[in-house]
Amino acid sequence: MTSQESGATGATGGEFFAALSAAANRVAREQIGTVRAELTRKSREASGGAALLGAAGVTGAMAAGAAVITMVRMAEAVLPRRSAALLTTVALAGVSGGLAAAGVAQIRAAMPLLPEQAMGEMTQELDSAAPQS
Repeated sequence: MTSQESGATGATGGEFFAALSAAANRVAREQIGTVRAELTRKSREASGGAALLGAAGVTGAMAAGAAVITMVRMAEAVLPRRSAALLTTVALAGVSGGLAAAGVAQIRAAMPLLPEQAMGEMTQELDSAAPQS
């Protein structure tokens, strides 16, 4: 068989794999471009929502301040003004400390922040794919 005959019937193995590699590279680049465009569009859409959440946080903080004032005023009905303010402050500090301790406990339970299950599965797959010697 001459080189003209092999060219007429099809590409050689090396040419085939080179073309396949080039096609895969082109498809991967196109997909990355598509993903980049989609994520850019979605992030622009989400930015308005993020601004609204920020405004909600500020408004929530103002509502919390008003609630604290209400608590102090209610305590003043049965306690002297300074004692009512101190009682409210201590109560809020206690709640804050309890929430902080619960948050720290949850973060410690989640540590280390590594995808251990995925890493284990990948290691097993690599081990099984490696040629046995």
